[in-house]
Amino acid sequence: MLVLCSTRPHCGHSLPGGQAGTPTWNPVLFRSPDGQLLLFYKIGSSPVSWRGFLKRSLDEGRTWQDPEP
Repeated sequence: MLVLCSTRPHCGHSLPGGQAGTPTWNPVLFRSPDGQLLLFYKIGSSPVSWRGFLKRSLDEGRTWQDPEP
């Protein structure tokens, strides 16, 4: 399951790479020329602590690979 929040900073996420309930920010979903779905996002409670991650899907978003820093 992929859950992101773009309007309420405390809705949390179910993305590996952060702890449950940690806000996620700035999600960008991109389809690469080779057909991969790429999800770029940030995790952290404030801009100073944000860490960037990338997740890939090779099957139209049905499953996602582990996050890459």
